[in-house]
Amino acid sequence: LIEHEENGYLVPPSDPPALAAEMQRVAADITNRTQVATRAYQDVADTFTWDTQSDRMMQVFKELV
Repeated sequence: LIEHEENGYLVPPSDPPALAAEMQRVAADITNRTQVATRAYQDVADTFTWDTQSDRMMQVFKELV
């Protein structure tokens, strides 16, 4: 799940001016960009480990039985 300025950036769909403005803002702010990228990487690393994925798969199997 992406949270605006926490682990990514959200803009309204089908709004090229909003997308362009956000891209310019992100390009200009290296500190924010680096912090968001670091949190995004950590979120993925924490969420998609073999252990967490196998636990989720086992839960699905248990629910099916």
